[in-house]
Amino acid sequence: TRALLANCALPKHIWEPAAGRGDIAHVLAQAGHAVTQTDLIDYGAGNLSQVRDFMAFKDPSAPCIVTNPPFKVAGEFIRHGLGLCDTVITLNRLMFLEGKARSDILDTHLSEVLVFIERPPMMHRWSQGPDGAWREWEGPKATSAMPFAWFIFRKHHNAKKQGTAMKRISWKPHARNV
Repeated sequence: TRALLANCALPKHIWEPAAGRGDIAHVLAQAGHAVTQTDLIDYGAGNLSQVRDFMAFKDPSAPCIVTNPPFKVAGEFIRHGLGLCDTVITLNRLMFLEGKARSDILDTHLSEVLVFIERPPMMHRWSQGPDGAWREWEGPKATSAMPFAWFIFRKHHNAKKQGTAMKRISWKPHARNV
């Protein structure tokens, strides 16, 4: 998330609709963003403004969504998000670019892809301790076997006319205790 912040200007208000325990939202809030966190499941972290299925929302909670959606429904998340907000940014596997089923959003609204040069760590950078306090992960640092990227979709972007920019980024300069 810090690498995204270093490479993409984000608005003050952001919605994280698959917030989980708040890993993405926590970093965004540290950077000064007002983050609305919702999720289908309450994981007990005390971070959610609503426990609700993202697909049931009819009104936006912010002008921009930043999320790591469930991979199985990432396309549906993006389509629904673009119906609610001007910008939808998702952390996905790079292979999200493949296939015909997502052509409607990839060929139309995908404005940028920020591809990680290195594989991101599998461990979450933040976790909640038994005392309820959030701390950066201090355990072993493992790497993922899959390449990931931030995908930036804009409702009013025309990828067929304007193209899609790709930038290779590194998360390492922005990580703490790596």
